[in-house]
Amino acid sequence: MGALPAQAGDCPSNGIEKPGFTYASVSAAYQTPETISYGRTVYDGWDLTNGTLRIHHWGGLGNSVVHAADLYDVTGVPPGTKVTVILRMDIAAWAATDGCGGTGCAGYVGAQITTPEQTREQHGIGHTFGGFVGFGFYVETPLTLTAGTPVPVAFMIEAHRTAGGNHEADGVGTFRFLGLTGGQAVVSCQGYVDPSTPALPTSWGGVKARYR
Repeated sequence: MGALPAQAGDCPSNGIEKPGFTYASVSAAYQTPETISYGRTVYDGWDLTNGTLRIHHWGGLGNSVVHAADLYDVTGVPPGTKVTVILRMDIAAWAATDGCGGTGCAGYVGAQITTPEQTREQHGIGHTFGGFVGFGFYVETPLTLTAGTPVPVAFMIEAHRTAGGNHEADGVGTFRFLGLTGGQAVVSCQGYVDPSTPALPTSWGGVKARYR
């Protein structure tokens, strides 16, 4: 089989788009400077090595989005073997406002997973007329991996206010691959290794060489 990407520059691009700020990079991890809002540390960014994305919307109009993508493969089985897993992203979210006089005021956080097979999305809404509210949800999709043939997967998390409010909204997404059996591991171009697997491959390049 042909060579697979081995360095971050060969991996898919990632980015942040929000009112007044945009950023794009092929780096495995990036975050904006940390600051404090409603007593909590907030920032925007991603860490594909650890399987996380984070977004914070500061209220007002517009939409805040973080999107990140990577190439995923499965090891621990012979080349060409198909392994079906459940790819799940859990979202921990909150919304807050100093006050809202209208109906339907809330903070919105949404999440999406896109694979070569399909796109799945889900969202949560934090209703509050004043103060802070936490909420959570998840989005998941089946994914078939063929050992030795990396597939692209894209993740997205977004946040905004609903009509009539001026809510800040914050979401942290953590993804993982469920359904692996003993000896199997999901690895990626950006250095992700399924955290349930104790035996870690030395590098993406080593995985490539093993499956040629």
